[in-house]
Amino acid sequence: MQAIKAPPSVDPKAPPRDVTLLAVVHGWQPDAERWLLSVFTHCKADFEAVLVDNSGDPRIAGWLKNRSAERLRAITLDPPLGFGAAVNAGIEAASGQVVILFDPGVELNGDAVAPLLDALSDPTVAVAGPFGLRG
Repeated sequence: MQAIKAPPSVDPKAPPRDVTLLAVVHGWQPDAERWLLSVFTHCKADFEAVLVDNSGDPRIAGWLKNRSAERLRAITLDPPLGFGAAVNAGIEAASGQVVILFDPGVELNGDAVAPLLDALSDPTVAVAGPFGLRG
C-alpha cells in the first residue's frame, strides 16, 4: 500500500490569519465563483481563502492562477489526487489558526464564519458545524 500525498508546496508561507476557508475544486467554476464572492462579501474575520484545484482541467488552473491575491491562494494538484489528499494539501498550505472546509457549491448569505470561530474558541470543542441543517 502506498500513501497518496500532494507534492510539497514551493510557495512561501502566507502571512498568519485567524482562519483559512478551504474548498476543493473538481470543476464547476461557476460554483467556486459564487462561493468566493459570498465569502469575500460576508466573512468579517481575518481570513484567507484557499482553493485546491483537483480538477486536472487547465482552464480551471488558469482561472484560479489569475484570481490569486493576498487573501486568495490557489493550489493546483497535477495530477489530481483523491479528495482526502486534496484536503490535506490545503490544510498543509493553510496559514489560519483554524481551517474551515467548505463545499464550493455553498453560497454564504451571512457571516457563517464568526459563529464557528466562537464555538471553536471553547477549548473543549474540537469540531463545529451545523446540526440537522437541511437545504
